[in-house]
Amino acid sequence: MDNIEKKNKGRGIVLGIIAFLIISLIGVGVYYYLKIMNTNVYIKLIDDFSSSSINILDKTDYTDKKEIQFDAFANIISSEKSVQNLANVINKIKVKSKIQSDFESKKLNENFELFYNNKSVIDGNIYINNNDAYFESKDLYNKLIKYSLSDYIDTDDLWTRSNKDDYKSIITELTNILKNNLKDDYFNISSETINIMGKEVNDIKQTFTLTYSQEKEFRDSVRNDILANEKLLNSLSKIMNINVDELKESIKEEENYYYDNNDYAKDSDVTFLSEIYLNKKTKELDRAYIKYGYDYLEIIKTDDNTYDIKVNNEKYGILFINKEELKISLNVDDMSLIIDYKENSINAKYKEDDLDVEITLNGNDTKGDIKVIIKESSIEAIITMNYTINNISNVDNVNYDNYIDYDKLTESDVNSIINKIYQNNNLSTMIQDLMSTAEESYMY
Repeated sequence: MDNIEKKNKGRGIVLGIIAFLIISLIGVGVYYYLKIMNTNVYIKLIDDFSSSSINILDKTDYTDKKEIQFDAFANIISSEKSVQNLANVINKIKVKSKIQSDFESKKLNENFELFYNNKSVIDGNIYINNNDAYFESKDLYNKLIKYSLSDYIDTDDLWTRSNKDDYKSIITELTNILKNNLKDDYFNISSETINIMGKEVNDIKQTFTLTYSQEKEFRDSVRNDILANEKLLNSLSKIMNINVDELKESIKEEENYYYDNNDYAKDSDVTFLSEIYLNKKTKELDRAYIKYGYDYLEIIKTDDNTYDIKVNNEKYGILFINKEELKISLNVDDMSLIIDYKENSINAKYKEDDLDVEITLNGNDTKGDIKVIIKESSIEAIITMNYTINNISNVDNVNYDNYIDYDKLTESDVNSIINKIYQNNNLSTMIQDLMSTAEESYMY
């Protein structure tokens, strides 16, 4: 069973490579990159996607030793009195936490403190050292309580960290493989007049076409090049946490699955078609069209920096993009999704039936805040979290000697913990308030 699960991690790798190409063609970078009219924009998109990804990796802090501090609290409002009584209790709860991690030494320390009505309720620590976890709280027990993590999870996965160089290697090698297998016969550049925003405009049309036989040739060639590229396979195997032989077998199985389940493509002269229309005057994107199998996606300009998104000729949303902002609005049946991205700010809104969810992230890789708003029927909940992230030289040292295995806790130990809960006025008050208002809410 474990071998099957590991092989499934590798499934989809070749399809993923094709998706990498397609996403590159319709990616948000198309607005900025398509400036050279007679250059093969598909190759340029791949190059720019690769270089920008590597640039992001170079700027990303991959330091193994981190300290994250955050606090979180909620504000819940309900039109139902019984629910609001429970909400009033939850609104008084606040959590603070400090997490230190060192993946190289396989250590993680977390200190957490729970507050109720601005009073400390419980102060505790969770320590993870290699394959073991420890819980400590002087408010509850005088020893560390030890758990064996290997009884519950694969601890190798827990401490696996991918090297930045592996990601860069994957991007570089895949880029080279894709470019080496994209033949000139797949592309065409021509001039065409099309109607955009009610006006006839002169565009450069760049086309990328694959017949069924060409797609098979392309996929087989890409797959074989991947299987022959030891550098790429080694990096992929590290990130996916499977050995190279399992990865190779998964890639081969994925291709067999694809051909066994896509016989319909043989009935079509063209299995993949992409068209990009660039305005000769403004050098901006006027239209993009992508067809794969029987389905197609169209992005067409409707105003300055604004495009309609259509799937199979049905409008699904709107794309707005300029140098400062990217905004996508999608509407499918009774569901709507809006994503608005600016530098150091992301806002996402999701709506379906009576459910509204909004997530806002403001900040960067060192500090910021996250706010989640959930509305449904008679309830509105706002959850707020503030965070800071810093590099550290080492995690705090912990003495693990004074511990007891959790399955060795006696009835006397458990009773002692219960008594300390009752003796902790702030903690017992919070528990009693939660239980009484929850029962009241359930009764109504």
